[in-house]
Amino acid sequence: MGTRQQRASKEIQKVLAATLSRGLSTPLPPFVTVQAVEISPDFRQARVYFSVFGDDASQQNALESMQK
Repeated sequence: MGTRQQRASKEIQKVLAATLSRGLSTPLPPFVTVQAVEISPDFRQARVYFSVFGDDASQQNALESMQK
């Protein structure tokens, strides 16, 4: 990953983390952490890795909420 991609992925990670800490329109479990962001070389797609502290139901709820 190039330097520009790394800077962009870190910025996206910061923005997502701030958005999650302020809350979304759909409630998320309290412990959702953005672990990493990978951006394609053409900047058209990004893959977000996150972790959820909690049981399986909380993890599934967080996944469904993040995909909306």
